[in-house]
Amino acid sequence: MRRLPLAETCQTVCRRFQQTADQQDTLLVCSVPPEILLMHDPAWLSEALTNLVKNALEHTQGGTVELSGEETPMTVQLTVRDNGTGISSAEQAAVFERFYRRSSSLSEASTGIGLSIAKRITEDQGGELVMEPASDRGCCFHLCFLKNQNS
Repeated sequence: MRRLPLAETCQTVCRRFQQTADQQDTLLVCSVPPEILLMHDPAWLSEALTNLVKNALEHTQGGTVELSGEETPMTVQLTVRDNGTGISSAEQAAVFERFYRRSSSLSEASTGIGLSIAKRITEDQGGELVMEPASDRGCCFHLCFLKNQNS
């Protein structure tokens, strides 16, 4: 792991999905300030973010998927937010389980392991992946890293 600009890792992920977003008429936004540095393995964090962005795109047609970053005095936080189909409160408890596929998935090719992999990678890099409470319109996932682990 190296202390690197977080924006570079995030922009790499967004570039990978820009064509898919364009084909779905979905706006893909990457808004991570270039000055935020994070101790991370760019290949592994990219894999976690890839799973989150891919999942957001699978559930968002003609909407918006945003990958954003914020630094606070105590944390570095990445957020993947979409305004797609959302996750029902009944399904919320299972989203991080392996092989769980949401009933609203637009992709038949989904295997249901992306969110569990993203969670494991985030935890392996000293962070936490959490989902905001269920909404009928969109999802929001936060990857949180304590700054004292980021020094």
